[in-house]
Amino acid sequence: MSKLTQTAGDRTPATERDEAFAVENDCLVRRVRPRCGRPYKHACPLDAYRELTWAAFDLAASGFTTETLADEVRNRPREEHDDRKPWASYTNAAVAVAFWKDRGLIHTHLRRNYVDDEYFYEDAMIEFHALAENG
Repeated sequence: MSKLTQTAGDRTPATERDEAFAVENDCLVRRVRPRCGRPYKHACPLDAYRELTWAAFDLAASGFTTETLADEVRNRPREEHDDRKPWASYTNAAVAVAFWKDRGLIHTHLRRNYVDDEYFYEDAMIEFHALAENG
């Protein structure tokens, strides 16, 4: 089938890959083994995951991308004496979004992600802790 006649339902990802999640030392870890190339892993600490989860819930009506999700967390007001690095990196956001998609907690429409229900925060935290406990 040529690219010109291909419909959205016929598309396959440009790069197929195996993806697995684990929780290690209070970090959500995403391991990826691409079809071509070297395996890699990225992590999202629990504190960042928690903040990203709240931000996703706050952005539920308008939807979000990985970038807008991370920006929402990074731009939140902090206390004056809090000089830590930003709460969540773009990589942290990418790990969280991939995990939520894998667990069916969000859906994507026109490149924006949407939260599926009003208990998203609770569901996302349950999935994190269930993975930590059960592997």
